[in-house]
Amino acid sequence: MAISINAIREFVINAIVHRDYRGEHSQFQIFPDKIVLWNSGRLPYDLNIEDVKKGNQKSHPRNKLIAEIFRDIGFIERYGSGIKRAITELKMNELKEPDIKEIAGGLEVIIYGSKTTPKTSYQITDLEKKILIKMKENSKITRKELAKELDLSLNTIKEYISKMKKKNLLTRVGSSRNGYWKVEAELDD
Repeated sequence: MAISINAIREFVINAIVHRDYRGEHSQFQIFPDKIVLWNSGRLPYDLNIEDVKKGNQKSHPRNKLIAEIFRDIGFIERYGSGIKRAITELKMNELKEPDIKEIAGGLEVIIYGSKTTPKTSYQITDLEKKILIKMKENSKITRKELAKELDLSLNTIKEYISKMKKKNLLTRVGSSRNGYWKVEAELDD
């Protein structure tokens, strides 16, 4: 997944500075296509989500000392401008504007990324192609079954699967027992 690290940093800093530390802990979830941040604490009564996105209103840091620390080390340029900068950064990287909403007594931010599948960055070897074809034919095929069908050792299969995951040619969705293979590579027939 391609995503802007600067935008993520802005959203995480905002979560730390504006968190209601008497409430639930902050939650950060990373998915293949998005990052979801949820933070305890509602917006102040005189601020709405559109104001936050536009950076037009004065910021109300819930934790002023923490905000000052981030400002002093240079992570906050100007109070109230971080979300607007993060959204601009995402747009500059041709990524979708994040969804921001109040939910369950807090603020949820969903930052979308773009899945990056190398097309010409990596040359797919003949063996990788054979493995990927088998996985396309049967997305629930096990490593042992692959080894048997391709007359290879289990260690060789594991090694190639690891390499293909690093090249973003292949993704495992779900657990090793109940999940399935998702072939990300475009295979020529």
